[in-house]
Amino acid sequence: MRHQVRGFRESFGPRAVFEYLNAPFTANGPTEDAIQDKFGSSEPFFEWFRDDPHAGQRGSDRYVGWEHSLAYLMRHLSSHIPYDIILGFSQGGMMATLLTAHYQAEQVPLPFKAIVCVGVVSWPLDGMPPSMESSTKLKVPAMIVLGEADTFFDTGKELVHVFDKATRRFFVHAEGHKFPSVKNHRALYDEIAADTSPRHGWRTNTAVISLQVAGFRQALGPTQAEFVSLNAPYPAKGPAHEDIRKFFGEKGPYYEWWDAVENPETRKTEYHGWERSVAFVLRQIDELGPFDVVLGFSQGAALTTLLTAHCQKEQGGFPYKAVVLVCGLVPIDGLPADMPDHLDIPSLHIVGEQDPMLLLGHQLHGMYSPTHRKLHVHPDGHRFPALPIHKPMYIDMARFLRQVCTPPQ
Repeated sequence: MRHQVRGFRESFGPRAVFEYLNAPFTANGPTEDAIQDKFGSSEPFFEWFRDDPHAGQRGSDRYVGWEHSLAYLMRHLSSHIPYDIILGFSQGGMMATLLTAHYQAEQVPLPFKAIVCVGVVSWPLDGMPPSMESSTKLKVPAMIVLGEADTFFDTGKELVHVFDKATRRFFVHAEGHKFPSVKNHRALYDEIAADTSPRHGWRTNTAVISLQVAGFRQALGPTQAEFVSLNAPYPAKGPAHEDIRKFFGEKGPYYEWWDAVENPETRKTEYHGWERSVAFVLRQIDELGPFDVVLGFSQGAALTTLLTAHCQKEQGGFPYKAVVLVCGLVPIDGLPADMPDHLDIPSLHIVGEQDPMLLLGHQLHGMYSPTHRKLHVHPDGHRFPALPIHKPMYIDMARFLRQVCTPPQ
């Protein structure tokens, strides 16, 4: 499995941690020829369930041992750190589906946020909870990946319909019963990694932003950039956006940089807590730095602008070399008095044409020095540019950041 998930490891980047779990049953028969050719025929191989030994030549819809495997997976999940994604290949993808179904049927919160099923043989023919009606859909973000040349392609497609239409994605590659080859399907891996990235930055957390910056991680390369994510200092006072909650769960926890409250006397919006947030980020920069770039999305972009404005006025400079502001807005509270016309630091601005905050993003772009700013526009909404379609944009942005962060020779 470590060898098979190479494409996912590279697309999710070095901050993603992969853990591997052997199935509880030793394989009853030989594994596939391709696996034996690479790993040998004497390796111990494993399986999640077995065919019914009493089924005869016609086969059976019964998965012998699935209950044991289900309990084994649940014990592992309850005794280990929370996971973001459960990934299963072939039988493993079917077990990931059974696992999700039983948690949902028992109304237990999922201890993971999405599943990826590769090369599945079919939807589970055995083991689905009796209490779940055939029309009930599994409500978890699900990525199903199948090969057109796979002998199980037609039956594997049936699994797609087990999941809720709003949160499922179906990916097809040109090969057989295997993971897509990295050489020929890099864009597919990038798209899956990007598709697991939620879109809104207000009331989120470090797990969210770590996935959202996948395009920057890939463009800058694993040896040229290290990303450090910070949770804001305030627990969110309201629910996160629906897309965030679907992927990362209702409970989060989620955070915010301030609470925007209308003053009843002045009728102006005030950012309650912005001072603490600016001081908090400055302490983190001092303790964890030095840093080249500060990146903020949505409310985080406004916070980055407040931070930069106060550094310019009070310190005459910045403890970083550039800012990246994604779908941001001009802060309407907290800016220093007697602000200069422009913030004199290299800035990279990203806005979406369909974003309701598009005009605010352009206004924020206007706050920064015309000689050091760069604007990128993508055709979507309030989100980071999607991969792989905007990979050239990320490459261009990475080039700009290298230029402004690299000292002249």
